[in-house]
Amino acid sequence: MYFPIFAGSALLHLIAAHPRIVALFGIAGTVSLLLSPNGPGNYRGTAAYLERLDTQIAETAPIASEYRTRAERSAAAIIENGRPEEIEAAVDRALEACGSGCTDLSTPLIMGDKELLRRVIVLADLDRRVEAARAVAAAASAAVNP
Repeated sequence: MYFPIFAGSALLHLIAAHPRIVALFGIAGTVSLLLSPNGPGNYRGTAAYLERLDTQIAETAPIASEYRTRAERSAAAIIENGRPEEIEAAVDRALEACGSGCTDLSTPLIMGDKELLRRVIVLADLDRRVEAARAVAAAASAAVNP
C-alpha cells in the first residue's frame, strides 16, 4: 500500500512501476486512465488495474518494451553525465504531465531520492518519445489527408 505522506505521490509511484503503460499512453494519458473526479482512489485497486494493463501491453505491443529499454539507457546517461538543470527540467516535465495527481511532489523532493529520480527521468523520456511519435503520426496523417 502507498502512503503519499511518507513517499510522495502514490500515483507517480504506481505509474513509475509500469513504464510500458506510459510508453503507450504517455504520462498524461496514463494519469487520465487512473484519476476519477475524487482522485486516484483505492491504490491497491489502481495497482491491480495497472498490472492487468501492463500484462496486456507486454503481449500486444512489443514496441513499448523497446521504448522502455531506450528510456532507461537515456535516463542512466542523463543522471550520470547530465547537468543539474537538464535533470530538473526532465523532472519538471514529468510532474507537469502528471498534473493534479502528483501535486504532493516537488522537484527538490524527487531530486533527493535517487531511485525515484531515476524512475521519473525514465517516465519523462518515455513521455517525450510518445509525444514525438504522436507528432510524426499527426504529420503523416495531415500529409495523406490535406
